[in-house]
Amino acid sequence: MNQGNPSAPPGWHVQADGRERYWDGAQWTDQYRAAPTAATAHPVPAAKKSGLPGWWKPAAVGVGGFLLGLIIGGVGDSPSTVAGPKPTPTVVVTRPVTATKSATVTATPTVTLSVTTGPPAPAVAIKEGTWTVGRDIEPGTYTTTAEVASDCYWSITKSGTNGGDIIENDIVKGGKPTVTLSEGQDFKTSRCGGWTKIG
Repeated sequence: MNQGNPSAPPGWHVQADGRERYWDGAQWTDQYRAAPTAATAHPVPAAKKSGLPGWWKPAAVGVGGFLLGLIIGGVGDSPSTVAGPKPTPTVVVTRPVTATKSATVTATPTVTLSVTTGPPAPAVAIKEGTWTVGRDIEPGTYTTTAEVASDCYWSITKSGTNGGDIIENDIVKGGKPTVTLSEGQDFKTSRCGGWTKIG
């Protein structure tokens, strides 16, 4: 087809070099193919209605190839493929923390009371033995709790003389003897039984 004939219908047209080139009805495209043999039938592609100029496709292909080359080159230089020492991983060990509870202990003080007691009160009953009037027995008048049978001995002496200073004494062989005792005296009774204060 003569390249200067713009009235040719869209389709594949043989060029001077033996290849076919596609005419879209308005201009030549950059689509080429080998001329088909007699036994090969080629369908006619639909006419393009794009308003873009015919040179945009090869330009887009070229730019795409350029970008693809940049991507491949960038991947080839990726740090993950470069040989070298690998960073040492940092291991963080976390230990469990045991909480210790503190208990508040309230101490109760122990109070010990020390009670000092004085000497026992003088008795109002007399048993066998020697007793100091005013300390061991109360002053007063005493009589035996029961009648004596025989050989009841009692004595009243001055305190502090160990029985040497006799004020009064007696040996009773029956009845219920009676004595009057004052402070500063010692009273001794033997085989008379108990004595009880009567006054």
